[in-house]
Amino acid sequence: MPPGTDIAVYYYPAFHFYVDAVQSGQSFLWNPHLFSGFPMYVSQSAGFFDPLNLLLATFFASPYMLELRLIIDVLLALGCSYAAARALSLSRRASILTALSYIIAFEWFYLSNPLTANTLFLLPLLMWCCAHLLTDERTLRYVLIGGGGLGWALLCGYTQIVFYAVVLSGIYLTAYAFLARLRLKRFFGIVVRYALIVVLGALLALPQLLPTALFLPETSRAGASSYEQVTLKVIAPGDLLLALVPPHFYVPYITPGRKALFVGALWMLLAVGALALTAKVWRRKEHRAQEQHIAAIGIAFLFAFIAAVQYSPLYYLLNQLPVFSLFRFPFRFMFLGVFLLSLLAAYGFDRAEHLVHSRVFRWGAYMLAVITTFFIGGITVIQVLGTTGGAWLATLLSNVFAATVQGRFGFTKDPASYAHAFEQGLAAYRELLSFANPGILLPLLCLAVSALLAVLFARGHLQVNRFQFSAFVLGLCTFVAVAVGGWKGFIPSELYGSPNPFQEIIAQDAQRYRFYPFLIGEAAKDDIPPQYKLSLDEAIATHELASAGGVSNLHFIHDLNSVDGYDQFEPSETLAAMDKIGGELGAGYGAGTPEERTSRLLKHLDTLGMMSGKYIISGVPLESDELILVATSSVSAYRMTLYLYEYPDASPRYFLAEHGCTSCTPTDTAIAPERMENGRFEFIVSTLKPITLVLSETNLPGWRVTLDGNVLSPRLVNELYMGIDIPRGEHRITVEYYGMLGELSVLRALGIVHH
Repeated sequence: MPPGTDIAVYYYPAFHFYVDAVQSGQSFLWNPHLFSGFPMYVSQSAGFFDPLNLLLATFFASPYMLELRLIIDVLLALGCSYAAARALSLSRRASILTALSYIIAFEWFYLSNPLTANTLFLLPLLMWCCAHLLTDERTLRYVLIGGGGLGWALLCGYTQIVFYAVVLSGIYLTAYAFLARLRLKRFFGIVVRYALIVVLGALLALPQLLPTALFLPETSRAGASSYEQVTLKVIAPGDLLLALVPPHFYVPYITPGRKALFVGALWMLLAVGALALTAKVWRRKEHRAQEQHIAAIGIAFLFAFIAAVQYSPLYYLLNQLPVFSLFRFPFRFMFLGVFLLSLLAAYGFDRAEHLVHSRVFRWGAYMLAVITTFFIGGITVIQVLGTTGGAWLATLLSNVFAATVQGRFGFTKDPASYAHAFEQGLAAYRELLSFANPGILLPLLCLAVSALLAVLFARGHLQVNRFQFSAFVLGLCTFVAVAVGGWKGFIPSELYGSPNPFQEIIAQDAQRYRFYPFLIGEAAKDDIPPQYKLSLDEAIATHELASAGGVSNLHFIHDLNSVDGYDQFEPSETLAAMDKIGGELGAGYGAGTPEERTSRLLKHLDTLGMMSGKYIISGVPLESDELILVATSSVSAYRMTLYLYEYPDASPRYFLAEHGCTSCTPTDTAIAPERMENGRFEFIVSTLKPITLVLSETNLPGWRVTLDGNVLSPRLVNELYMGIDIPRGEHRITVEYYGMLGELSVLRALGIVHH
């Protein structure tokens, strides 16, 4: 688990909750730990309805269960990629490299994201099915396999990528039908079979799709994304450098390294050459079936790439369409585009004898050599010069800058500012691209060899069979080199659930009250200032800080309940309340300056108290007569200070209030549940007059309340929560979350939930 990534702070805690619920026989439909309670299953966070996840969660602890699932996902993506390449009549060696180059296109940040990893197999699987639909009369098996794979991906994978996979496979089928001049009747039959795959997949995934669709109007994602939003999540010009270097490279000030473009530098050149070769399909009346397939794949790839780049007219058009407009990350088209690019490269690998005569390939080889020389040469110069020489080079560059650009184009700051920027920039290059790091040196050597092989082959100094053998070996070496680079950045396993120093204090009230993490990151600003990329030690320290502060969902691991949290389907009403008190994550990753957010919190402590927020873990001192400082703690080797405050006027998670109230406060009569589990509360109330039981669990669709066996609906009280009106006398009240479709009944019937 790389520190600070989604798997470390979001998915692992979700799986931890899931495994604990499954193994204890409790419901996993309702997670009491975030957003004052939330039906986490609707967001596909951990694929709670996926049969494989359920099986693994039954037998393995959460770290091992998650790691096993990721291993299975990667192996499945490799296997399906190989099978798809072979179905297109590509050689075994080319098919092996297709699979490997697809996987190395992803930086660990995304490859270790279960939603992404669970989905990577789907496009290769659909391409395998489509290739057989076009050539094999026995199509039922491919409809069943494709539909089963699609349904599985929808149950546990990234819906956006699943949708893109279906679209790109459809484009491939349509393009092939046009290039091969298929008769309309045959094309219609293929379309029907492909539609059956989609329909079967959707039917299998209904247990996930229906509750998600029903819950969507409750969330901040209910509306379409604006074009302005999506243009912020694209492949920008600086990201194009990733076509040559692995995504785990964080090349300072050029690209953050998180876009899927890299399939190997030589493999990229072979793909470009293949595009040029297959372009001839348009002009020839007779051509081989494989060329038609590859040309169709080229069209699908160009669609994916053009839709993902910055200010793409194609994506603007797509953004105006239903479904497409729901997605905010167009660059994820290239999560699948790199697989299509790998298939193109495999074709170029197998047709190397034709490539060598291609002007496009020859000039591409020269450009690769020039770019590689400048890139590696520049890094080498920076490394050789060292700190002293770097200062001299920074001065030289700043003088040139001052003589040519200073005072123009908006560069109007003091010259010393730019000189300092050059010095800091060169220092960042020395640190992040150091040859002392094998994860940097080995891929750079592979890049250099790629350029050398390309030029030698383009100039006729290398025979085809030797070039192919050398390229195959280089592909394997690149895979190993990228793995070495990614492996270094993992958290030690003992820090998966690093301790919370305030756990024992908060745990005393954990059933009755919640806590609120506030400005936790501010505790690190003096010790770990903002920078381009944290070192591993700094990243681990910030992870320890986040765990100690209960940031994001790491508090699941410590069984603590928070008013905040993170999920992609945050309820809109909860989001508004969190924004009111300066929300750490729920209000959009910190809206406003720290000072503004502190002011909002201190002005609205009553709102926090209404949400049962008795404790505040803060990264900054809070000055208020309404708060009591309970404890402080120094976190990690950097000794960053966190503060624990108590708000004594907070309302408990359950209490009795005046009958019929809407803004409810506790009466003097205390109450405690007879039984309390995930999404289930049982109370016995004895009262001499009508009264209202307030349960401060978020009032969302799916709750069922029974009063002495009679079903009734809870009222909305305190803006977010449930109020249950109780007549006088003694009564048994059960409040249980059954799910958007009553899924709890099914889970009980299957024996998954025992209570």
